[in-house]
Amino acid sequence: MKLYILIDRIPELPYFILSLLFLFTNPMPVSRQVFSSAFMYLLAAIGLGLLLKCLLRTERPREYHCIPIARYDIPSLHTMVSVGAVAFVYFADPVYAIVLAPVSVLYMVSRLKLGLHTRNAVFAGALLGLLVGLSCGSMMWTLDFKGLEPFLSSMFFITPPAATMFRLKYLSYTGSA
Repeated sequence: MKLYILIDRIPELPYFILSLLFLFTNPMPVSRQVFSSAFMYLLAAIGLGLLLKCLLRTERPREYHCIPIARYDIPSLHTMVSVGAVAFVYFADPVYAIVLAPVSVLYMVSRLKLGLHTRNAVFAGALLGLLVGLSCGSMMWTLDFKGLEPFLSSMFFITPPAATMFRLKYLSYTGSA
């Protein structure tokens, strides 16, 4: 159960660690293109997920303290981003996708075991994440960011720690399922 709570509180951690590994083992132009595209993927996945939560307004199986816009059940954003990341990363380096695949399954299970989402929410998150990840990943090498790569790739690395600090400071976990 502690692992599931850790996933809930710091979902960015394994992705951030693998991102640093990728950054330090690839040429800078490649890293900038990948992380600029990854930041755009994150914006697309989270934006679509939040929009659907607002439109559908399905209740979660139990109360969850989060930002008001994310309080609804469908889709599971943790699942959406983690499954989508596997699909996206495949286009950058399939080995990283293989490493991340079990992590995304663990994230799906954690949402259910903690009672924070229904099966429908996790399924919807997985399906939508897969579609967004495949779409963004397939365009990764064709996008031209017009010199914005340093800014966008920096935002990719700033956003996860900022989100984690915000979550840990302002949002509280309500206990075990």
